Amino acid sequence: MLTLGISDRLRHSAIVSDDSNGNVTNDSLHTYSWDTYGRPITIDSVNVTYDALGRMVERNNGGYITQVVYAPTGSKLAVMNGQTLSAAFVPLTGGAVAEYHSGGSAYYRHPDWLGSSRFISTQTRTMHADTAYAPFGEPYAQSGTSDLSFTGMDQGTVAGLYDFPAREYSIQGRWPSPDPAGHGVAVTVPRGKLAGRLRFTRPARSSATAADHLDHLIGAM
Repeated sequence: MLTLGISDRLRHSAIVSDDSNGNVTNDSLHTYSWDTYGRPITIDSVNVTYDALGRMVERNNGGYITQVVYAPTGSKLAVMNGQTLSAAFVPLTGGAVAEYHSGGSAYYRHPDWLGSSRFISTQTRTMHADTAYAPFGEPYAQSGTSDLSFTGMDQGTVAGLYDFPAREYSIQGRWPSPDPAGHGVAVTVPRGKLAGRLRFTRPARSSATAADHLDHLIGAM
């Protein structure tokens, strides 16, 4: 068991404990338990279930069970409680997202250049929420009703963790589990026409935040 003392980028001081696989078990904000695939099956008191593709599909929070519905593209389409809609997310032009709720209310997320929801408006063109994000996802200068979405990822499981498809991401500015893509990938680039043209991209949302928006070019051998 490794215990580290860490002061992160803005305001959190944490004692972080992890297991022998490098998965965080306690970061002073949340506690975790993990399955053999390196996925969190319990976050605080929330039990999580995954499908065959490794996607989070069900959350049990003290007996209140919700299911996550995905679009054919793989993006999150809705959150259901059985046959009852909890929330639906419909992409609009310009990167905006319409957010519908079971009570009939609707909000419109207006993103910045990273896809983070910086301003949320109502159907009557009033402010629902206004939020700024630090480079590693820490929210600040918030007003209105909190509805956080950093680079398009929500905090649907527990507060303080963004639900990226491959793993969770903490507002402390770090991932609580290692990169599912591995710590390093060895690639042999053939000489000739392909040399210098091979483009390598990590699985969606699995690496560090900056790498979610950048392709990695492999030079000629």
